[in-house]
Parts: sequence; C-alpha cells; structure tokens
Amino acid sequence: GAAEKRLSSFHAKDVRQRLAGLLLMLEEHHGEESPLGTKLNIKLSRREMASTIGTAQETLIRFFSEFKKEGLIMEEDKSIYILDEEGLKEFAGTD
Repeated sequence: GAAEKRLSSFHAKDVRQRLAGLLLMLEEHHGEESPLGTKLNIKLSRREMASTIGTAQETLIRFFSEFKKEGLIMEEDKSIYILDEEGLKEFAGTD
C-alpha cells in the first residue's frame, strides 16, 4: 500500500520534480559521502533514468543539465554527485 501510494504521487508530479525525487531516492539508497559531495554509487544510463521517471531521454538530459547549472548536482568520471540536497528537496516538493 505504501509503495503504491508513493508511486502514484510520484507520477502526479512534473518531470523536474520526478527527476529531483529520483536523485534523492538514489542518494538515500546508494549515496556515499565524498569530498565532492554525496556520490551516487549506482550506474544508470540516461535512458534508464528517463524510463524510471516516465519521460523522454532528451527531456531528462535537459533537466539534468539545468540541475548542473543550478549547482544541485555535478558529474565527474561518469559518477553523479549531489551537491545541494535541500535544493533538490525543494524541487521535489519534499522539503
């Protein structure tokens, strides 16, 4: 029941909110503190991430780039780092 409720509320959000929520969920389950920020220790392709949040790969890439420009996340050596968890929570609507 709880998972079903979480899934239905997840899909009621816009793409930016869903991407922020996905990154926060990945941080919770696969995050590891590092000097650069919280590193996500999971390898997902853009296609897999887009499929997970129910959007086109191009749309995901656009919002991913926006998050990087806004200083919420960064990428280095194909790893994703969360730089501003509170900012992501604000976008996800979970703050």
